[in-house]
Amino acid sequence: MSNKFSLAFLVIAAAAMFSSSVQAGMWNAYAIDSQGRYGYAYGWETRGDAKFTALDYCGVSGCKVIMAVESQCMAFADTHENGYWYGYAYAGNLQTAKSLALGYCAESGQWGCRIQHARCN
Repeated sequence: MSNKFSLAFLVIAAAAMFSSSVQAGMWNAYAIDSQGRYGYAYGWETRGDAKFTALDYCGVSGCKVIMAVESQCMAFADTHENGYWYGYAYAGNLQTAKSLALGYCAESGQWGCRIQHARCN
């Protein structure tokens, strides 16, 4: 029995160590415009505050909030190849969010997509 308890403890400890650094109850947001300007906000107590801050950092009247999520990692990828194309995603860990954002950007048919910003709160 002692071995089962030790194994369970190690599995739980490893999961905690390798999990994302997402903090519960905190809001994150991205805002962009059609020309590639963007703003982001991390770690706000309310959805409204996160959206307002992302719009403020975007800095122009044409910016729109494209994502506002609670307690998730977020990533944003874009390219100016043949116009302006972008992809964004959220996930429980940073690597997954980045992979998804790059994939959604690449769905535009453009291959120059790069991560511009990614973070967990």
